[in-house]
Amino acid sequence: RDSPPIIKVESRLFGTLEKIELEFLRLSLPLACHDKFSSRQATLERRQIALNEYAEAHGDKNVFLFPSKTDSPDPIGQVETSINNKSQSDQANELVKSLDQPASKNASGQKDSKLNAKPSKKKTNFFQSLRKDEQQVPRHQQPNRRTGKLITDTSTVTTNLPQPALKPPARQTNNVAKISVNENDLEFVDQQSNDLADDIRITNEHVHEYYYAVRILPGQNPRSVFTGWVTSRYRPINRPDDTVTNKLSKLVRHCTITQTGDNGSIVDSVRRQDGYMYCAGDLLDSMPDKANVARRVANGLLIGCLCDVSTGILTFYVNGRESTQKFQVEPSTKLYPAVFVEPTVKEVIQIELGRIKNCLPLSAALFPSLNREERFIPKLPPRLHLQSLVHSHWSRVPNANIRCQQIKLSDTRGWSVFAEDAVQMEAVYIPEDDQCTDILSLVENADNLNFCSNTLRLYTALCAQGNNRVSHKICKYVDEKQLMYCVRNAYLCGSIRIGIYNLLVALHFESHMKARCLTSTEFIIPLSDSLQTNRLLHPHNSIEHKQALTTSTFIPAMEQFMTVRPKLIKEEDFKVERERKLLVPPPFNVLNLKEYIMSSLT
Repeated sequence: RDSPPIIKVESRLFGTLEKIELEFLRLSLPLACHDKFSSRQATLERRQIALNEYAEAHGDKNVFLFPSKTDSPDPIGQVETSINNKSQSDQANELVKSLDQPASKNASGQKDSKLNAKPSKKKTNFFQSLRKDEQQVPRHQQPNRRTGKLITDTSTVTTNLPQPALKPPARQTNNVAKISVNENDLEFVDQQSNDLADDIRITNEHVHEYYYAVRILPGQNPRSVFTGWVTSRYRPINRPDDTVTNKLSKLVRHCTITQTGDNGSIVDSVRRQDGYMYCAGDLLDSMPDKANVARRVANGLLIGCLCDVSTGILTFYVNGRESTQKFQVEPSTKLYPAVFVEPTVKEVIQIELGRIKNCLPLSAALFPSLNREERFIPKLPPRLHLQSLVHSHWSRVPNANIRCQQIKLSDTRGWSVFAEDAVQMEAVYIPEDDQCTDILSLVENADNLNFCSNTLRLYTALCAQGNNRVSHKICKYVDEKQLMYCVRNAYLCGSIRIGIYNLLVALHFESHMKARCLTSTEFIIPLSDSLQTNRLLHPHNSIEHKQALTTSTFIPAMEQFMTVRPKLIKEEDFKVERERKLLVPPPFNVLNLKEYIMSSLT
């Protein structure tokens, strides 16, 4: 948490004669919301159960407890118990030691005074201790003097002089620690990283909040920065020649779907949009204590974005303070961290992939299989990309156009348009971009071409060695129509064509081909009664035929024999679905393939 991974964005066009436009940036770290949302209270109860189980296992039942509203109203007592628990549980934490050094030294002095009962009686009176000589003071009281010198900068000396072992003076010493905590609130939270790590280490299996932040560097206009989340369906819709100032309504599309009943009442209403963004300037203006929040902008304005995948609530933070602006998304929504920015300075923004209290970093969503000790640690994934969304893209022109005919029926009925022959095409679906690309246009994009060819090779390897169960699963993605389209198409790319041919053989013909090869030199000798009845030669042969059999050059006809080699099993031969999937490869129309191959050869 002290040094989270950072991605810094700089503008190459700022300060040049080139026109600076709005940039649409997206991180390749998607989050998928749960299929069914649960309440926030249920998640907190599961965390409390995990904390109690951990406390019972380690013999410390009072350490991990959520704060309740029914606690004692004494704030000094609360600070006293919290500081004592921290000083006893984590003595090796240097950061906590450096912050609570005055309180810890006073506690050590009181501990020594309890061990030595006689010297503690001598210092019960404050005026008697002043009258005595310094040489008569025991050595164990010298650290208390040094403690008094350290705290004289923030409080009076009288609060740190030797006191009797009573509760009111203990509250005074803890009150000094309380003042220091209130003055350095943010620093104290940052220095408790080890305590926070202990909590998140225990409850990270029940934590579904993921966090990232965008720091707007000094000089950048917050009104030109939009932070939040976008879906895979997002497309930039604003026009470059638009003279209107960049507004959120110009950048994000939204619609409302309302379901009504028979009587006209509203049954359900859902608002859908392809982006959940907020302007950084609007977030700052919506804060109730805007003056205090805007005062801490020396290192830039920090906008935090939190996504709870268990409830679908998107929360925003401004310099560590929670904002009132929130979004509610639908179940199974896939979200990408996104930033829309128009540079007004050379160093624009920096994306911080850290975390806050009771939240996980984005790397935990990308690697959910990490163990409990590593999941809460912010990491920079090796395949992380800061993607730039563009307005336009190239599209392939079809080889043949649809031949349409138009007929005007009447002035009232209008026109009738129908197509004689439909033009077929095959598309490749890309889930991350939520778009379809023509398979013939893959040659224009080398990355997509390599990915599709490697995917076909993977499918071929999975259904090898007669793995018919996997073959039936793969046929749900690549069926017979798609394979025949690729076989008949003359404009298909070479790597895709090779992958399609190999996949066709592995899916439908490899198991039968291997069975035929293995039985090419095998013979069956009829030993049972059922096999003896199936004679290869017909017994009712004529005398001429029997004389012909005695010659060595006679070759019998094929119809007089019964084959024992395996045949190509058809789908209708099996009626049980489970038996068909285990024994038979997926069916394929071999006659159509044979006719096309023979016509192509001739």
